[in-house]
Amino acid sequence: GMVHLASVFALLALACAASHNKFGIGAYVDVDGPPIAQQLPIASALVGEWGFVTLWCPEVHLQTTAPSTDCLAAIGQAYALKMTPVVRIGHPPEDSCIRCQSDDTMHLNYTSLAQAYARFVEGLPLPPPEAPNPLYLMVGNEPNVCGEWQCTEGSNVTISAKQIATEVAAFELYTMQAVRRTAKYGTGAVRIAPSPLGIVGFSSCVCCPGCTPGTLAVQPGTAFLADIVASQPAVYRELADFLPAHPYPCERIVDGTGCIGWNAPEPQALAGLTEYEAELAVIGTQLPVLITEAGWSQVAPAAAAANMAASLQQLWLNNSQIIGVCPFLLMGKMYESLGFAWVASNLTRLPVYTTTQALRCAMGIPPAC
Repeated sequence: GMVHLASVFALLALACAASHNKFGIGAYVDVDGPPIAQQLPIASALVGEWGFVTLWCPEVHLQTTAPSTDCLAAIGQAYALKMTPVVRIGHPPEDSCIRCQSDDTMHLNYTSLAQAYARFVEGLPLPPPEAPNPLYLMVGNEPNVCGEWQCTEGSNVTISAKQIATEVAAFELYTMQAVRRTAKYGTGAVRIAPSPLGIVGFSSCVCCPGCTPGTLAVQPGTAFLADIVASQPAVYRELADFLPAHPYPCERIVDGTGCIGWNAPEPQALAGLTEYEAELAVIGTQLPVLITEAGWSQVAPAAAAANMAASLQQLWLNNSQIIGVCPFLLMGKMYESLGFAWVASNLTRLPVYTTTQALRCAMGIPPAC
């Protein structure tokens, strides 16, 4: 009897693991890799049934009326492959000044741009009936890293991180409010979040797109987050359905210095790998966490694999607050040269891919390896 019960419980545990598949990966259109249509089957084989994939639709501007056919195709293919899309929505690369699209000279009123984001969301497909998860959306990316919140006044103008955070807070407030008013959001099958933040950002930015501004002082992402929360507390406390996080490995995050011990191994890098805990403390509200970037770069392939496996097993998969984990990134030549890629340009699966895939299979999450 006891043996039978034990086997029943083991099967139940496996079934639970399979129904809460947290494995994921980022697959991006704007990298110098193969087309996203070729990347997604490789992603699907990694993350398994209803695992997560971060997709990037960099295309919203004031005139946007609907998602592009490319964006819709990627989301549709992810669903056809039984994956859970996490869609990062943002500006087109050639139009990187979001603040230039405000309705006021102070860059604090984003009514018109927010409507464009709402129109984009209204055009997205809902998850198919068999999907266990909602469609996850994020507005923008790492605005505390200068290039992602571009100002254009010229190389003699610098804006402080506090000012940027105030502008970002306004943009996110208007945009998330508009998205939440859409019929698509009203179905209950969509979740919205503000931009994930870099765990380290700059304390000021020079207003010259494409120029190299010299050495800028850095500050922790939590300092920027505190400025957003102080300016518009509703962004995280009322409007965010989840917290998107980029917990990269780092031993200590020090104001003015940044990350000390970047790419340190898992046991030493907990300050970075659990940085979402510090963000939640700043917000002062518990939110589900979706890790939308993570991973090691510029370390030996075997070390990247071992550290990722350790983080998944010790920190992330067993944390009930974490919805899913989408490391950076499946493939792309530039990122491959930096050591981020999980699959080489010649389609060789690197150790971090095969090790993580084996971990998923060992947990009984279909399909079999």
